[in-house]
Amino acid sequence: MKHSFTRTLTQNIIASVSSLILAMTAVCGAAYAESSTPGLKGLQEAGGEGYGEPFTDSAADDTGRITGIEGLEPFTAYELDEIAPGTSEKVAECIIDGDYGSDTVNRSCTIESLDHDLIIEAADEDIVILLDDLTLDNTITVRKTTKRVIFFIKGTFTCGGNSRGILYDNMGGGSIVRYNDTFPVRFYSEKGANMTINGNCTFCGYFRAPELTLECRSEGAFEVEYISEMCEGFDSMIKCRPMIIGAAIVGKIEYAEGNEAFILSAKSTIFDEYIPPVRYGDANCDRVLDLADAIFIMQAMANPDRYTLTSDGRTNADTNGDGVTVNDALAIQQHLLGLDKK
Repeated sequence: MKHSFTRTLTQNIIASVSSLILAMTAVCGAAYAESSTPGLKGLQEAGGEGYGEPFTDSAADDTGRITGIEGLEPFTAYELDEIAPGTSEKVAECIIDGDYGSDTVNRSCTIESLDHDLIIEAADEDIVILLDDLTLDNTITVRKTTKRVIFFIKGTFTCGGNSRGILYDNMGGGSIVRYNDTFPVRFYSEKGANMTINGNCTFCGYFRAPELTLECRSEGAFEVEYISEMCEGFDSMIKCRPMIIGAAIVGKIEYAEGNEAFILSAKSTIFDEYIPPVRYGDANCDRVLDLADAIFIMQAMANPDRYTLTSDGRTNADTNGDGVTVNDALAIQQHLLGLDKK
């Protein structure tokens, strides 16, 4: 069954300030109900745990501050030391500015300015990156990790210029993104913080920033192949250019009309047992759908002794459910050219 790419736009009034909260998601058919929990009026989750179900009472303390939700601890933090005691001291020990010469960082730090692309490697422990009134004109990439990388937004954070945003591992054009993919990346903010996404930027991770104002003026850094929870096969994947791959809870969202996609929902928990998902068309299992998959299928058909599809690769390569044939290679080529949607 083919389905169209839809967006959900929710508008609620926050009683205390009478401001609008706008949340949009690429998950087809999902509805986001307003929570009746004190202190949470109008705050919506686009995607993520529960897929729009109201927050539980445990999400707010007796003052109405959002502190936690089942399966998502810690839910958010408004100050660095709420993430963990001593965090403010750790990020102050390493300052990244115009004098920082390395293209890699593997510890908690503060980024005040950045004149080159940066790779973040969290090898042994969770790390926190303070974005201190930062204008980001370069790209930050978080290497694949089992640890958490938490970005804390202070003041105003603007992303644009030559930046492609904050990406996870090898995410890029043609990447196959499933609704239940996981990223151990979080974005928190202080109260009153502002974030603007310009140019061609994409952010991979989960925004847990209920008091952040997010202004979206980006067209996304690249096009991905999206498999929603309603996707039933190769021909119902969605091509789009998301600004956020993950999920978001923020205080206010302002977005430019005509954006192809705002949020692609992804599963919010990161410690569940991993079950390898089907990534339709990904014959060589590199999590990217491109011409190399069609070529690999043809090679496996012509010379199986030299080119062998793995079990997952064979499942992925079977685009129509009748076993792997040269027709699957043709289907992938047609999809890449957009001929299957005409």
